[in-house]
Amino acid sequence: MRPLAAAIAALWLMASISAHAAGRNMQEDMHMVAPALEKYTQGTLLGDVWKRAGLSLRDRSVVTLAALVARNQTIEMPFYLNLALDHGVKPREIPKIAPRLRLSGLEALPWFAAPTPFHYGLGFRATALIPFAFLYLMTAIESIGDITATSLLTGEPIAGPLYLSRLRGGVLADGVSSMLAAVLNSFPSTTFAQNNGVIQLTGIGSRHIGLLVGFMLIVLGLFPIVGGVVQAMPAAVLGGATIIMFGTVAVAGVRILATTTLDRRACTVAAVSFGLGLGVTFEPGISSTLPPLLKDMFSSGIATGGMCALLLNSVLPGKRR
Repeated sequence: MRPLAAAIAALWLMASISAHAAGRNMQEDMHMVAPALEKYTQGTLLGDVWKRAGLSLRDRSVVTLAALVARNQTIEMPFYLNLALDHGVKPREIPKIAPRLRLSGLEALPWFAAPTPFHYGLGFRATALIPFAFLYLMTAIESIGDITATSLLTGEPIAGPLYLSRLRGGVLADGVSSMLAAVLNSFPSTTFAQNNGVIQLTGIGSRHIGLLVGFMLIVLGLFPIVGGVVQAMPAAVLGGATIIMFGTVAVAGVRILATTTLDRRACTVAAVSFGLGLGVTFEPGISSTLPPLLKDMFSSGIATGGMCALLLNSVLPGKRR
């Protein structure tokens, strides 16, 4: 028990030091970029508003931490965590502020519900044809990348007739499943890159296992109570359960890039595509000033990066890949 207690104490000490350092670095960065905002934060917000008699410093810190957790604002968390500890919040009370599994709304859900085809009717809008057609093109490109990663992880070839046959079958399956999803009042579906993370974690890439799991998901989809339980889970729990899986997806992508020759032209295409795709992902409002059609087209990082890669691969001089 003593080594365990020492390890916990060391971790808590490092967390406290990190919180102090993060809070100090945030203040210094704010002072360098916007000194007036830093002065307002320290003088008015933390000096005047926080000391009002409506709430104690401890209760105000608890409310602030709960709001940051609910809004997933992790950048400000170290500073306000350190502030909460200074205002009397105990270290053992911090985990109680995090969201927990709430099952209060599950009693209103039915145990079984079969989908009704065309429940919302059947309609067609010509204005939505172009952006949706482009999005389907992007999902087809994404599916090709996912199937390539699956082939790489399962020891299948990533070139030749068998590989092309697998690609054709995968894209066709995406189209058929998306059509069935529209009939059953759901959104279009596509191949998920997370499957490659599951294969990497479990070491199982059998098609029979995939069919069995797919059948299980179809059956579970008929019971809304199951979806309600999953939806009630805090985002931090789901994120913690899938963090390794998403990391292995990125590793699989790097492995695919490692199989090709990255000359200067290929590096330019990859760098610009990654930059624009990640930029849209981390700054979703960057396309807010564009016309509605372009806004829909560039609202996805995958669509933006994929279109950039296609365009650069077509116009840049050199051998196309």
